[in-house]
Amino acid sequence: MPDVLPYGLDRLREHGLPVVTTAPSTTPPLLRAGLRKAGDGIDWAGRARRAPTANVLLAWDERSGVPAALGVEVPAVTGVIWVTDRPRWPVVEQAIGRGLRRAAQVFVLSSAQVNPLTTRYRLDPRRTTPITFGVDTDFFTAPPDTEVDRDLVVSIGNDRDRDFAGVLDAFRRIRERRSSSRLTIVSETVSPTLVGNAPGVTVIPRLPHVELRALVASASLSLVVTRPNLHASGMTAALESTALGRPAVITATPGMQTYAPADGGVELVPPGDVEAAASACLALLSDRETADGQGEAGRTTVLTGYSTATQAAQLATLARSALSGA
Repeated sequence: MPDVLPYGLDRLREHGLPVVTTAPSTTPPLLRAGLRKAGDGIDWAGRARRAPTANVLLAWDERSGVPAALGVEVPAVTGVIWVTDRPRWPVVEQAIGRGLRRAAQVFVLSSAQVNPLTTRYRLDPRRTTPITFGVDTDFFTAPPDTEVDRDLVVSIGNDRDRDFAGVLDAFRRIRERRSSSRLTIVSETVSPTLVGNAPGVTVIPRLPHVELRALVASASLSLVVTRPNLHASGMTAALESTALGRPAVITATPGMQTYAPADGGVELVPPGDVEAAASACLALLSDRETADGQGEAGRTTVLTGYSTATQAAQLATLARSALSGA
């Protein structure tokens, strides 16, 4: 969001591909949630449903994409996000492999995911494609006359691989050297116990998109610290920040290089190195010209290569390939 459909999938219409949405299952929600938990995160209850007029089925991730590929007759295109990060139960691994191999096309958002898919699940490399994730650059534009708070750092996200303990540790180091600094975390996954009475820290569980946009646009920078992962956790927050003209500091997990071009306003720091994260933030907090320059460069980079429009063009190519049987 906030494109018309999540992840800007409505933009496939701009490429001559009419989009019809369909619910993946009529199974009651509680039963469906139980089946998903028992099935190690895959929505096995959703394997049979599709729009009656569909010529190709597109699923954003493996939760619905694997069951759909196993259960529908039309070609399926599915994304993969989480299954490359850890092995599942053997019976689930086998079923995932069958579903992914049956899909006409599989896409990932991180090049680091290709090798695990082609080796662990024996996917055809010719049908396993990295694409570039994008954000809605029409919406994520800084509101007019936005004032930047030079003391404010924001950290946003609910991804399972976010490391907010690392964020708080890095901010403690920032605060020790720059006492006017403040941190606002927007996440439903941060417990009050973790934060305690840390000075300068505010936690907001959730914000409407318009308010979130205003917060990020007014911050000096965004900080994203993640645990080890292959799916480039945190790229959404980093790209939204740079789309709004504010720089981002993020953990350099495998595949994240794709989202941190040299002049793009996203600075990578080594995994587990909270001192490096703190130092990178302090450099930007103390040098507004550099921070603004990186933010402006990031905005340009996102507009040219990391928008949902660019992403839709890549997905349209995969959908057409699936339709043609290539």
